[in-house]
Amino acid sequence: MTPRARYLLLKWRAWVLLALARPNAARPLFDQMLALAPGDAYALASRAHLRAAAGERAQAIADYEELVRTHAQHATAWFNLGYLQVRTNQRDRARESLREALRCAPGNKAAKDLLDQLR
Repeated sequence: MTPRARYLLLKWRAWVLLALARPNAARPLFDQMLALAPGDAYALASRAHLRAAAGERAQAIADYEELVRTHAQHATAWFNLGYLQVRTNQRDRARESLREALRCAPGNKAAKDLLDQLR
């Protein structure tokens, strides 16, 4: 099986597991996807989301930081990074991330509201 086919199979399996509300079973699949496609936006965002939901904020922040390094226009990643930075008392970094979210998506009301709360 080619690496691309393996990646797509893992992605499909992860979707199914998430649809079945089995996030813990899906998590290792995202690690495998990233081994095949380092920096993949979908795999990084999904793993970050699952880590944040599991209370693993530092790891989620690291994933979002990697995601925005490689996909600087990813407004949702910038917002999620800023949100987690607020939750971990990194207010200055959160402001920067939320400003980036607004630069990428000027109409992002959630980013604007959260940034306004930090002033």
